[in-house]
Amino acid sequence: MVAGSRIWRCPVVAWSLSHEERAQLYQLLLDAYTSKNDLERLFYFKLSRSLGSIAGEADNHDDLVFKVIHNAEQHNWLSELVRAAVEHRSDKTQLAEWAELHMPARPTTANGNRFPRLAFDLREVREIVEAGAAGPAKLAFQSVVIHNDAVHLSLRDQDTARNYLVRVHGPVLSTESSAGRFAEEVRRAGQAAVHSRIAGLLGAGLTADGHPYLVQDIGHADLLRPSPLRVSKVIDVGAKLADALTVAHNHGATYGPIDPSHILLAADGEPLLTFPALPMFASAQAPPATPHRDVRGLCETLLALLAVQPAEGAGATGNARVAAPGAVSAAQIQMERKLREICAEAAEGRLIAAVVRDRLETVKRDSAAANHASHVLARVPGNTADPAAESEVVFVEGDLFEQEADLVVGFSDTFDTATDGSLVISPSSLQGQLVERIYQGDVEALDADLGRALASVHAESLESRSAKQHGKLVRYPVGTVAVLERDRRRVFAVAFSRMDNSLTAQSTEANLLLSLANLWEEIRRRETDRTVAMPVLGAGLSRLELERDTLVKMTLTSLREHARRAPVCRELRIVIHPSDTTGFALPVG
Repeated sequence: MVAGSRIWRCPVVAWSLSHEERAQLYQLLLDAYTSKNDLERLFYFKLSRSLGSIAGEADNHDDLVFKVIHNAEQHNWLSELVRAAVEHRSDKTQLAEWAELHMPARPTTANGNRFPRLAFDLREVREIVEAGAAGPAKLAFQSVVIHNDAVHLSLRDQDTARNYLVRVHGPVLSTESSAGRFAEEVRRAGQAAVHSRIAGLLGAGLTADGHPYLVQDIGHADLLRPSPLRVSKVIDVGAKLADALTVAHNHGATYGPIDPSHILLAADGEPLLTFPALPMFASAQAPPATPHRDVRGLCETLLALLAVQPAEGAGATGNARVAAPGAVSAAQIQMERKLREICAEAAEGRLIAAVVRDRLETVKRDSAAANHASHVLARVPGNTADPAAESEVVFVEGDLFEQEADLVVGFSDTFDTATDGSLVISPSSLQGQLVERIYQGDVEALDADLGRALASVHAESLESRSAKQHGKLVRYPVGTVAVLERDRRRVFAVAFSRMDNSLTAQSTEANLLLSLANLWEEIRRRETDRTVAMPVLGAGLSRLELERDTLVKMTLTSLREHARRAPVCRELRIVIHPSDTTGFALPVG
């Protein structure tokens, strides 16, 4: 661990070890150099020093290694000793891994650029993180890395196992204009961080010496880079992070170059995007931070994460590829081709993040649907004592719009419907599919039906076009249910999220519960002896930060509470698309 009382300066001149670090290094050097002759070769060939003049007489080999470490630490050549040992014993991977984790970085980057001089107290960093974390924290430093003219520190709360990232930048913000720009970029980054796939921004400011810092809460996500992934997982990760970038761009925040080290995978496989850096700290060699550069960087990263798969003679680009073990289906090959096509268009600057998200979602859904027939996953029976008093709930794997039933489709409080360019409504969302598959692409017909259904509902507010530049301006209360009649079935359009003026839909647990309660009442008013099919409400682009199984339990609990008073419907069919069936547990009764 990094000693919490140390002043960190870069470049580093002296390096002292904690008791634990010293014991670890001692054991690693003993394992790497099992005799005095081995150590003498290290000193002669790598250090140009005399082992005898440094360690003198030693009672045994263990004592000799101890004296070497003690002398190196006392006379400030410990970094030189460890680097030489790592080079000399390149087969000792544990020694190399320990050095990478615990050694101060060299004072120059790989391309020869000098690092800035930084000076800050690690106690100050710990206090900064504790101030942002909820409640008292027992924090320990995990690693310190110098990268792109900044020091990156990772800390872990020993009690809660939560992880935090801190970035301290080299330049001192000494002018009012630079401090103002920093504050504005932090504000935009904080707005973007409301997305569940973006690491939360706990705090930002200046150290005592004027260096700007950012603190991010990455929860229980893994600090390591994800290993190569199958194409289906890459597409899923890409769709979720493209949605995160869409929200960021809607709030005016850009990321700049994104590489695999900025993507963390939690234990459940869900991705998390960390801030590479604010645009004002991009290096001179880096491309400018723009929405198009963000999209290109994300797609380049997706291809970098893609595990090499055996292809049909040649790869998707026409070049021979190294085959990975295991058979690869034609569907996987087709998915990879489509992924590469999307990334090629993104590299040319032709796609915004929302379009990348929609196209990846379409690939994921089409590929899953092609390999799965609709079938029942689970049944939750109604009230056996009084069967008329409670609906049977059936969980079905399939396509919502293929069900012979009335449908439930979630909307925002503005009942936006425009899908052009993925700017307001995603074509891959259920609202977008409602337009295409029930209204055959006729948005005006859907808007007309919504207008008739909402005619008797009192609007909550009216936005100005200057405030909300795209989409509809009239806001209805969250929980409003508009009932549409189309093709001899009903569509219950329920507004359970709020569309902010930056075109980001967001819901809450309270909004969902209110919307479900109003939905059951509206279904009951129409006819109780029908089947109603609905998705897992809240699991899509409403960005409600609840697990899918939690959303299912909330839906069932709400239905049962209302069904006890009076029947709601004959059968409630909760439809789960084949691409979404993993990662959560269904109730069994």
